[in-house]
Amino acid sequence: MKKLLSIILSLSLLFAIGINAFASEVNGENESCIVDVDPNAPSPYLMTESFTAVLDKNTSLQKQITFTKEYKFFTMTVRNTGDYAISVDVGNKVFTVDPHDSKIIYSSSAWSAGTYTFGFATKTTGKPMYGSVVCMLASTLEEVQ
Repeated sequence: MKKLLSIILSLSLLFAIGINAFASEVNGENESCIVDVDPNAPSPYLMTESFTAVLDKNTSLQKQITFTKEYKFFTMTVRNTGDYAISVDVGNKVFTVDPHDSKIIYSSSAWSAGTYTFGFATKTTGKPMYGSVVCMLASTLEEVQ
């Protein structure tokens, strides 16, 4: 069942990441952005899975992501099916995914090789999170935008 859920989440991410989003020029490294999910958009690129997570009554969760010289970009789909906003801590930025909403968070510049921790928590202390997260690694910026 977990394998099937992982496959379904991965496929939904692949369809969702082909969205058209405005781009802004960002200087620096380890930068990231957030956009709305378009589940009808195709994805022309192949990436490798970094992690998946099911948010099922968690109040907080941390997941590690490892960047290499080859894989230095990420795209992450966060689906919030719960009643409370979720904060997503990605490096030096915190993003919000509102209740019953989905967002794609992606790197806007290359990340340095190494292992990083991404954090997820409800913005309302002690309230549960519901939903899912799929994070994929990519070798080029074009693959995640």
